[in-house]
Amino acid sequence: MSNRALSRALYLTLGYAVVAGTYIVLSSTALRSMAPEPDTYANLELVKGLGFVLATSVLLFLLTRRLLGRVEQEAERLEEAEQ
Repeated sequence: MSNRALSRALYLTLGYAVVAGTYIVLSSTALRSMAPEPDTYANLELVKGLGFVLATSVLLFLLTRRLLGRVEQEAERLEEAEQ
């Protein structure tokens, strides 16, 4: 893997970590002020967590599909060049 690819992967990963961490902290703080009762807060945290997993799963799918599409195109291009 090239240094450029590693740099892009690291940049993407760090960006995700910053956005995800900020979301978790801010949304938990907001929920705490909206739902001071422990049971209500716990239920909202569960829904928030599942929503986060769903959203990041969709993002992961889209990024993976894009990457694999590029890999397939490159493989086809190389196969055509060999023939």
